[in-house]
Amino acid sequence: MPSAPTSWGSHMPAQRPNILFITTDQQRGDAVGVAGQSWLQTPTLDALARDGYYLARCYSETPVCVAARTTWMTGQHPWAHGVFGNSRNPMNPENTLPGVLTRHGYRTHGAGKFHFTPDQRMLNGFESTVICEEGRMPEGDDYHHWLQTTPWAGLERAHGVGNNDIFAVPSPVPESHYVSTWTANEAIRFLHQHHAIEPERPFYLHCSFTKPHSAYDPPRPYDELYAPDEVPEPWRNGKDMPESPPQLRRANFEYTWHSLGPEQIALARAFYYGNITHLDHCIGRLLGVLDGLGLREDTVIVFNSDHGDLMGDHNLFFKSNFYEESTHVPLIVWAPEAIRNELDLGPSRRVDSLTSQEQLMPFMLSAAGAEIPPEVGTAPPLADVIAGRHPGEPVHGVFGNQDNRQLALIEERYKYIWWANGRFEQLFDRQSDPTELTNLADDPAYDDELGRMRAALVEVVRAHGGHAALDGDDLRGRDYDESRTRFGKRNPQPWGRRPY
Repeated sequence: MPSAPTSWGSHMPAQRPNILFITTDQQRGDAVGVAGQSWLQTPTLDALARDGYYLARCYSETPVCVAARTTWMTGQHPWAHGVFGNSRNPMNPENTLPGVLTRHGYRTHGAGKFHFTPDQRMLNGFESTVICEEGRMPEGDDYHHWLQTTPWAGLERAHGVGNNDIFAVPSPVPESHYVSTWTANEAIRFLHQHHAIEPERPFYLHCSFTKPHSAYDPPRPYDELYAPDEVPEPWRNGKDMPESPPQLRRANFEYTWHSLGPEQIALARAFYYGNITHLDHCIGRLLGVLDGLGLREDTVIVFNSDHGDLMGDHNLFFKSNFYEESTHVPLIVWAPEAIRNELDLGPSRRVDSLTSQEQLMPFMLSAAGAEIPPEVGTAPPLADVIAGRHPGEPVHGVFGNQDNRQLALIEERYKYIWWANGRFEQLFDRQSDPTELTNLADDPAYDDELGRMRAALVEVVRAHGGHAALDGDDLRGRDYDESRTRFGKRNPQPWGRRPY
């Protein structure tokens, strides 16, 4: 249940800290070494987590790009901001995260992918941005225009693989001109310029990488960093996917994932992780400049990803559902000593309490001593969860609209998912089944637990104002209609065949 409104932002730090928000696109929660993946090379993020706060169970309330980014920008639950997929996301620029900080005297800048719609060039509260939108702008984005001035002009898409293809190919441009390198360079450029021009003014910098989102095309030598036969294999419960609803079983065929051989999947996974290690290198360069300019001890750093990627688990790829690989995301917070004391965060630690993206904006505003807009969500203050003053609370997820909606309630042990189209239920015991391969919803031994979780989800949806998803005291649903799925007649073109 949502907690009562809090008084975040009531304090004023003696000196307003800089805020560096680093985000990646489609990096699943276990895709960082500190998550227990000792074979995965992410030394920069591992060190940041070790010296700061590693929040091991952070979730995206709506695991898809535009919706998750709207939550970042507004601090609102999707039921409040109204974006449940990759749809238009109009925002009040004065009350976005950068908008509030701009009004609070911060120099605000964004570098990378922001996925604003309908106009990618909207500032939405930033004073300035340089953007890369992965080929979504017919006129070209800033990365494309920069690349046009180099010997690699027009070659970023020369491999012919689109944003939602799973075919793994090395990047046709070298590491020096790769999109992640460019994004880090632009963030570094801002740090140098700001430090030279107005060093006394605090800054908010959002460095938003487009990777490891497909195409899985790491630059050399990162395409050879992980041998495909040494990368962990995806976990599956046979080709029939008994744990999944008919929508996802159909998706496996619509997107032709079922035709992929084990070698293709292994290579895609190896290249995905190669991109993550390259991102870690880029983040290391960025933090190195922060240190070199003497800014680290004046800067709060937050690292997160918008959503994950199934990468073959459950016979699926990408996101847009509430399997762990799709909705669980990495979250790391680092704060200088003054802010740790100001917010009473305590010593560096791993935090296993449940957290979500709704909590990030108010945390950063609180660290800055800025006023929290009244429409911001009422999830527990992240500082209280980090410090152990609050145990965290279940995360409520929502994806899609009307009869094609998915709802989820994620507790410490159990995860419950409702598919409105078909009234399909999923119940997973993450304590005994962390890979979520056994759906307990049809097991009579779990009828009581299933009923409890369903009733709890009804109450949480009602508390969030999601009345459109309810039918009286029950969850709204309909008999399964294949034509209403995103993979049916209304969307005959599989993602895996789109050029962009």
